[in-house]
Amino acid sequence: MSAKAPEFASPVTTSLSELIRLQSQAAQVTSRKRRTAAKQQGTAPSKHFGRGLDFAEVREYHAGDEVRMMDWNVTARTGKAHIKVFMEERERPVLFVVDQTPTMQFGTRGMFKSAMAVRLAGLLAWCALSDGDRIGGVVAFPNDLQRIKPAGQRRGLQRLLQAMVTDFAAESSTERLTSQQSLLRALQQARTLAPSGSRLVLISDFQTLNAAIEQEISALLRRFEITPICVQDALEHQLPKRGVLPVRAKAQSEPAAVLNTSADAQKAHSIRAQQTRDRINQLFLGGGQAVTHVQSHEPLVEAAMRAWFGIRLNSPEQVGANG
Repeated sequence: MSAKAPEFASPVTTSLSELIRLQSQAAQVTSRKRRTAAKQQGTAPSKHFGRGLDFAEVREYHAGDEVRMMDWNVTARTGKAHIKVFMEERERPVLFVVDQTPTMQFGTRGMFKSAMAVRLAGLLAWCALSDGDRIGGVVAFPNDLQRIKPAGQRRGLQRLLQAMVTDFAAESSTERLTSQQSLLRALQQARTLAPSGSRLVLISDFQTLNAAIEQEISALLRRFEITPICVQDALEHQLPKRGVLPVRAKAQSEPAAVLNTSADAQKAHSIRAQQTRDRINQLFLGGGQAVTHVQSHEPLVEAAMRAWFGIRLNSPEQVGANG
């Protein structure tokens, strides 16, 4: 592990007080958004869907939608139930699905992927609160899920922050779940927690994608606006050019494995990494959503700006993260 990120006490763990202090960085994110938007022609705020004064669209009815919003004319014409959707600027539910399963417990630069995911979720939750949104989410631990029902007035945000820093590693569990099972259940729980029209912020490395998870994500894409954020370590993106390296697990003096970083190994690794990246991108592009790729050593505010607003600041470090 390289040197600690200067703004955080640990590259591995987080604390509630640290996540609370991210409120000041959220102010930086939202203020930089306003300054950037003022310089861009045609920039407009994203739509918040719900009940309001401005009509947005007519779409098919989903379980949980309000019956009084039914569009009976379209329903009669098509033979399928449809509802009217309106735009509003406040009080939209935003749910954070945060992956803390074993593949996220890794890092060689900056911080662990798991720590980046928690800090990024915390920062974006503060941004959502400043927009007046209700905050909720699901945190996927190896053998436990934490469900936070959307709530406003800081209640939901405080519950989310507390859930993300609670240590479940020492707690016993009667059920042993794989990383794939934990992430799948988190996505399923998000679908039951989120009212139609919610925004889902999905933060994971997506290393455990399988047919069931992809099917669940596709179903979510048909119902919600999803902000997918893929967190990776620099080593997963590109191998170092240093020959053969010993790899040690935590608290072990002897190498647990050997990492081959020869030219052939680097080429094969790059091909696999690009194939994984393409698979993740295509999964979400099929639902009209672009994936924000974040590296675990990337400055937190820069990553938040790209994920939340789609703004690229074109700093040298950021360009490297997007390559």
